[in-house]
Amino acid sequence: MKTRRKDIYLIPLFTILFFINYIFRKNLSYDELWNFSYAYNIANGYLPYTDYNMLITPFYPFIMGTLIKIFSNKYLIYLLINSIFASSIIYLSKEKKENYLLVLFMLLVVTPFTYNTFIILLYYLLVKYDDNDIISGLLIGIIFLTKQNIGILLFICMFFYSKNRFKRFIYFLIPNMIFAIYLFGTDTFFDFFNQTVLNLFEFTSNNNAFNKELSILSILFVIVLIVITKLKSRKDLYLLSIEFLSFPMFDFYHVFTAWIPLFGLFFKKFNNKIILVFITVILLVCTLSFNNYPNNSKIFKYRNIYNFVNNIDVKRYKDYLSDKLDNNIIIVSSKGTYIKEELDIKPSKYDIPSYGNMGLNGTKDLINYIEEKCFTDCIIIKDYDNWQLNKEVINYIEDNYVEIEKNIYRN
Repeated sequence: MKTRRKDIYLIPLFTILFFINYIFRKNLSYDELWNFSYAYNIANGYLPYTDYNMLITPFYPFIMGTLIKIFSNKYLIYLLINSIFASSIIYLSKEKKENYLLVLFMLLVVTPFTYNTFIILLYYLLVKYDDNDIISGLLIGIIFLTKQNIGILLFICMFFYSKNRFKRFIYFLIPNMIFAIYLFGTDTFFDFFNQTVLNLFEFTSNNNAFNKELSILSILFVIVLIVITKLKSRKDLYLLSIEFLSFPMFDFYHVFTAWIPLFGLFFKKFNNKIILVFITVILLVCTLSFNNYPNNSKIFKYRNIYNFVNNIDVKRYKDYLSDKLDNNIIIVSSKGTYIKEELDIKPSKYDIPSYGNMGLNGTKDLINYIEEKCFTDCIIIKDYDNWQLNKEVINYIEDNYVEIEKNIYRN
């Protein structure tokens, strides 16, 4: 208990550090901005999956949406809450006697604030409270509602490697039943199932950001994990499950987020300076070569999230649309949700028009949506600004509508 009280200062200390770092950093990821957008729409009373498309399961957006609704619909609140989450990971890592400074480095330099970071926090809590059937059952249920593939793997670990599996299963069901009641009560269950389950084939087949070097390293690290732990305990299986966090997006930040607890274990098992230097070099090389994030953010100029997407094209689109809000407006862009929120345009199920983000037959549905909206006069913003964006829809717009300005089309 004395150790806990002694280290509790880490949470407020690192919360301030994370918050300052994320306010003034230069680059932001689309995933982070989309995650905020999900929560922001919930805070403003929109129904996920029906009023707007949302690829992920609902727990993290609901938690964040509720908190930013209580405090303020500002991106800074989102950053502050996630800074507390990240600081709690550091605290729990140190409590496990891991190399918490390495975990701090990975969170500060590599990992954006998304539901993946929240999953890491839930993992550390699960390991801490694994002997408590009630808490562990609830946590695995929450993880399932945060990222379904990890939740399924952890559920298997819980069910086949627990004496009190029935008791844990009951508490696993509690958060899931609450959200099931919400989804059926708001008549959004089919849209939820469509966008989180039926979409998986299209999402996986089109969005597999495969980095060969990172994939090889991941396989090697998993082999090391299996060798040194022999997967003797349920906690070892939990850690192995977390390494699937990057599936199917084997890109830099998804892989590195999954590595956070893995490296924490390695430094606990191998208190060796050579291994420390080796993995640190890997981290630095990968970090220096990382160029996936768009350079479009100046957070200190904000009204809400969308003002700091200080991109020339975004400003141009906003200026063009500002006196045309009575028109049918369709925005096919990874930045579309930002532009809409800034102009107080209601969101739609196609605001993040990436492969797999719109459910089964999402490409066909979006093209039909454009045709219906453009039966009369309409304005289409088409900005191929992200590799995940649906190319078939982009080609359809280019082939069937007239470009009146760069990336702005009318029928």
